[in-house]
Amino acid sequence: MAMPTAAVAQEEVASTKQQFAIPAGTLKSALDRWTRQSRRELVYREADIAEVRSQGVSGVFTPEEALMRILDGTGFGVAFHESGAIAIVRQEARGNATPEILVTGKRNWSLNTGIERSEDDSQPFIVLTQKDIQESGAPDLDTFLRNQLNVNSAPSTSDMSGRTNYTQRGLSNINLRGLGSRDTLILVDGRRQPGINLGQGQINQPQITGIPLAAVERIEVLASSASGLYGSGASGGVINIILRRDYQGAEISANYSDTYDFAQPDFRIDFTGATTIEGGRTNISFTGSWRKQAPLLYGDRSELFERGRQRILENDPTFFYGAFPPSGATPNIQTIDGSPLQLDPEYGGTLFDSPIAYVPDGYRGVALDGVDPLIATIGSYNFDQPISAVGEGKLAPLLYGAENLAGTLAVRREFNDWLSVYVEGAASRAISRTTVTRAPSSVTLLADAPNNPFAQDISVALPQGNAEADVSSRNDQLRGVAGAIVKLPYDWQAVADFSWAKNRYTADKSPSNYTPGLTLLLGSGSQDVLRDLRLDPLDLTYIDSDFGSITTPATTTIATQSLRLAGPVPIDLPGGQPRMTLNVERSVEVAGSVISAINSEFSSVTYTPERKQTILAGFAEIAFPIVGVDNAVPLIRSLELRIAARHEQYKGEGALANIICQFGFGALPSDDIYQDCPPQGADLGLATTENSHTDPSVSVRWSPIEDVTFRGSYTTGYLPPTLDQLTKLQGILGVEARDPLRGGEPIGMPTAFGYEIQGYYGGNPDVKPESSETWTIGVILTPRFLPGLRFSADWTQIRKEDNYFTPNLLYAYDDATQEALEIFLERYPDRVERGPASDGYDVGPITSIDISLANLVGSTAEAVDFALDYSDELFGGTIDFSASATWVRELSVETYPGQPEEDYAGVNTVSYGQGYGENGALRWRGNGSIPLEQGAALDRVAGPLCRQLLPPTGPVRRRNPGLGQGG
Repeated sequence: MAMPTAAVAQEEVASTKQQFAIPAGTLKSALDRWTRQSRRELVYREADIAEVRSQGVSGVFTPEEALMRILDGTGFGVAFHESGAIAIVRQEARGNATPEILVTGKRNWSLNTGIERSEDDSQPFIVLTQKDIQESGAPDLDTFLRNQLNVNSAPSTSDMSGRTNYTQRGLSNINLRGLGSRDTLILVDGRRQPGINLGQGQINQPQITGIPLAAVERIEVLASSASGLYGSGASGGVINIILRRDYQGAEISANYSDTYDFAQPDFRIDFTGATTIEGGRTNISFTGSWRKQAPLLYGDRSELFERGRQRILENDPTFFYGAFPPSGATPNIQTIDGSPLQLDPEYGGTLFDSPIAYVPDGYRGVALDGVDPLIATIGSYNFDQPISAVGEGKLAPLLYGAENLAGTLAVRREFNDWLSVYVEGAASRAISRTTVTRAPSSVTLLADAPNNPFAQDISVALPQGNAEADVSSRNDQLRGVAGAIVKLPYDWQAVADFSWAKNRYTADKSPSNYTPGLTLLLGSGSQDVLRDLRLDPLDLTYIDSDFGSITTPATTTIATQSLRLAGPVPIDLPGGQPRMTLNVERSVEVAGSVISAINSEFSSVTYTPERKQTILAGFAEIAFPIVGVDNAVPLIRSLELRIAARHEQYKGEGALANIICQFGFGALPSDDIYQDCPPQGADLGLATTENSHTDPSVSVRWSPIEDVTFRGSYTTGYLPPTLDQLTKLQGILGVEARDPLRGGEPIGMPTAFGYEIQGYYGGNPDVKPESSETWTIGVILTPRFLPGLRFSADWTQIRKEDNYFTPNLLYAYDDATQEALEIFLERYPDRVERGPASDGYDVGPITSIDISLANLVGSTAEAVDFALDYSDELFGGTIDFSASATWVRELSVETYPGQPEEDYAGVNTVSYGQGYGENGALRWRGNGSIPLEQGAALDRVAGPLCRQLLPPTGPVRRRNPGLGQGG
């Protein structure tokens, strides 16, 4: 019988996955445990690894995958021999500045065009791994980053209700440091993705809802200005999502989760796999994922509604007692003018001491049940949940329903020893579902209506039940990548990369609304609204139309061409050889035109033109390993300097956000929203802005001793204006402000409507980009007396300048606006035109003023990030303790020129909590976990030893799990 060769046997063993439980600690102890758990042997010099630490490994991997993770970041690699033996060899000491897609010697290939970053980098990167994802129990990537990423200040996720409007439903929002989502750049495998087009004239943050958790290898986060590394839009930080290629064979997993009362089932199926053909020259990987989540309704969590309502009543009772009555299970009542309720003379004419009341349960109206039941409720509202799909009604979603589909296919082929090509295709669809109502929210019941027993007009808040309709939005994404990797002389490499991606967002198409004039009919008493509508709902009529609101699919497309070069710099430093990466890149992003229509009592059709932004960029990064471990320099165990810079030329082509095609009272004349839209000869407000920016990034990492590492950095960032902030408009401006250079006289000419002046307003193509600079200082502790422990603390301060401000300074007169106007005029004296000097003043009166968009305010974010990890053996397995926290010292935003900055740290405003206020952060935010994994059985087997893998000089340490230690 034929026996397999050693090489074939090794491949069979290597392709088998098993459980590894190896804690962080010394590299020697990690390698010893690996040999026992894998039943493989290693060859290494004990003296070489005596002071080296490893992060360990925990999870299900092939032996080679586990070994690669043990060696990651240690400065050691592996050398394989056909006999099956493996040697641990020191890698050449040199700075790591090579894009991961060009890194050779890794068992797992990657399409990440960025440089692989680690938590021990010279800048305070946060790295979240696939293991972190699995242990989190998060259902999707958006939720994972909200829960696990402390520097993400976004208060809600894509499936949470309570946002500003349901058009944002199902859309992710990542907000690093609380500076705003526009200041956070999202990358996938180092490449820019198309921002989502909501038809508002802007290109918003790219979406991550279509990326399945199983497809993610790791997530690199830098929560500081990063335009020097990644370009525009990273003034507050960057998130780079690296997709997995480390599959072996095929794997399918199914997951079901639910609430304790089975109110929100969540199903997920993931399929992943990889294979090699042509003797390993061609690598193929593929993924597929499907997830469906049912909505969780407010009615499923009525106790939350009750608790929240009670807390509001205790803290701020006036919240519910405004100009209009709140919605309840039965109609709530309030007089239009706020005067106390008074019965009509027909019912006695009694005057009460409160303007509010509600319809009691089971009340059938004044004609059947008289006025006494209504009188008994005067002075109170009905705060019970309505049976409706609005607000916090029992049928309204607390968490939206969702369905996600995603798939990828990637191929990489090595044609020879100097040329490799790769191609990837990906598609995803994210669907978000909700329920809307077609009923009016309130009516004004006239005093002379036959069903109104009161002498005044009253506002009646309706429960809006029995008029529900299901709607859904859809976000489709397509992505393609192709490129070639070429090995060049002198150990240099090049990668020519082309990527294309398209996002297509289809907003809800709501059903037709109730007919115009219905509320007037109800207000005159055509149907009785002062009764318990649960007993007999209103008979509603609807517009004969296919929609109530509709938006044409909104697309965004981005195409990027880049050329990257990487290799060693011909300089020999004590710590090794520097390495450099160079990159030139061109990116064009186009947001397509959109038509939106509303068909209701007030109807409109609007048009948003196409917009485009183009970026030409040049980038360089070099890592200088000044001193290494082998240099034995006192108090300088290692010292690394990293310098990077990126220059970008930006061109933005914008237009007006909304151009009116149709507008009027009553329903639209037809469902043809494309008719004369945009109107013939309409001014689209086309405008162009061009600017350039150079951003540096300088960082240093210094280890005086093995246990302690210090790091610090200085970086900058920039953010161009949105594409609806470019169009400047001209017209007549109403004025109430005064001229500080002419004794405080009124600005403009008096008219019947007050003072007016010719001027400019709106956007401004000449504004500068917003800019930021960041300083970071940090320390990393890995004490030898406690192997497996790592602690880090990093201070970060981001200062933003030239933030955009729309100076509507002329429309009100008070001390604050007057001071802001004076600051504006002092900074931009060329924004005003004056007549000849007169009346004894050195300057003439203002005849024209430009109050379009200006760079006039700023903001500051300051925080300290902590991370603690500890790993050790326990009960034959591994226990990993992990905790992280962020303390926000300051999040100050200058909202008005000349006024004190407002500190949003620890402040949860209503707008921030609902997702449309960008600024906000918890004072403290943290998370932790203590997973315990059972290790594999420690079987002992013998194996061959191959001494040719190491040079013959020096003592050699041999680990053989069957024979013990050898020389």
